[in-house]
Amino acid sequence: MEDARVILDLCRFILGNQRDILERELSIAVLGDSKRWEKKYRSRVCSVLERYGNFNDLLLGISDGEDKEDKREREKILLAEYQVYANPSYVHLKGNAEFLFDDGQSIRMNHQMPAAFSTEALAHLDSVRVLDKRVMTIENLTSFNRISQEQAFLIFLSGYHNSAKQKLIRKIYDANPGIVWQHFGDIDPDGFYIVENLRKGTGIDFRPVFMEASVLNRYLAYAKPLTERDRRKARSLLSKEMYGDVVR
Repeated sequence: MEDARVILDLCRFILGNQRDILERELSIAVLGDSKRWEKKYRSRVCSVLERYGNFNDLLLGISDGEDKEDKREREKILLAEYQVYANPSYVHLKGNAEFLFDDGQSIRMNHQMPAAFSTEALAHLDSVRVLDKRVMTIENLTSFNRISQEQAFLIFLSGYHNSAKQKLIRKIYDANPGIVWQHFGDIDPDGFYIVENLRKGTGIDFRPVFMEASVLNRYLAYAKPLTERDRRKARSLLSKEMYGDVVR
């Protein structure tokens, strides 16, 4: 009964949370201990949240089995929906654009001056005017930092995204008709599921770039063997007739 009471207290706190909070801050606020949340209650609370919430689109492609990597990813996405993060959450951006906030302030960006906004700051974003011809979301931070794409506004997603990032992407899309939308991710099953996750979550027809079979063949010397988890996800993609050439 004591565990049930604590889990209920944690669920109440999370469901009522209205600002970005770090997991250790949550643990202190409810449990009076910075590590007790992660050691004992994190997975149990996330299981309750997932059972009674509607996260099918957000969790597309992420296994609900015992794989530790998938389990951690699922928990991370679930908690982010309630503004709970292991570390401060930022969206990294690079390109030519103007950001207008609800207090009247505006920020101009260019390719030589990338920026990162916290999810709390983006909650006060009124509109975004993109001055490039394309928007490209990027899965990998090293790729984001190194890639040079003229006339492309770049957004670093950090793997699977949450609804806060969906809202930002949709806000940019609605304010900038006619722009081409692309996604550059890892050439692995997760990379392709992230494309599908983006499409479902935003309603935007993202086009994968640098993710085709010819690119995989060109850089085959840098590839690594598939794990059983990779093979399971690849078979799932093939069964759905998604990205057949490169997945095969």
